[in-house]
Amino acid sequence: MLCQRPVVKVGGELTLEMMDLELDPVTRFYKAPLQLKANNGMLLLDDLGRQRIAPRELLNRWIVPLDRRVDYLSLHTGVSFQVPFDVMVIFSSNHSPTSLDDPAFVRRLGYKIRLDALDEAGYRRVLRQACKRVDIEYEPAAADYVIDVCIGNPECR
Repeated sequence: MLCQRPVVKVGGELTLEMMDLELDPVTRFYKAPLQLKANNGMLLLDDLGRQRIAPRELLNRWIVPLDRRVDYLSLHTGVSFQVPFDVMVIFSSNHSPTSLDDPAFVRRLGYKIRLDALDEAGYRRVLRQACKRVDIEYEPAAADYVIDVCIGNPECR
């Protein structure tokens, strides 16, 4: 059966509480934390360093799961249990990795890829590839428009 792996995206609204089990007092059922919802898929933490908690606190929460591939969750009764951590975690940030935490954490990140803003030629390459992928004709005038809007808009950079 063809299926899609889960993808969970979270940004500046992320708190430490969102990474723990949450008991609904009315239904008495637990709500799964983000990383458990993303299990066997991808968890994208966008804009790292802009959350309501310090980056060091947030990153320290991920040291054991990233290193050992297991996470530990706790029930409201205090009972803790182990769950698999089969998640591709992607941290996206405008900050350099070394400014966010100590070298011990940065070493646990498998890959660190710097992506700079695209120049005009880069936009054209991406647009040509996207057109080819969905089998539509590349229109230079449309590309000119997209480039004018994106290069002139700081949100696109």
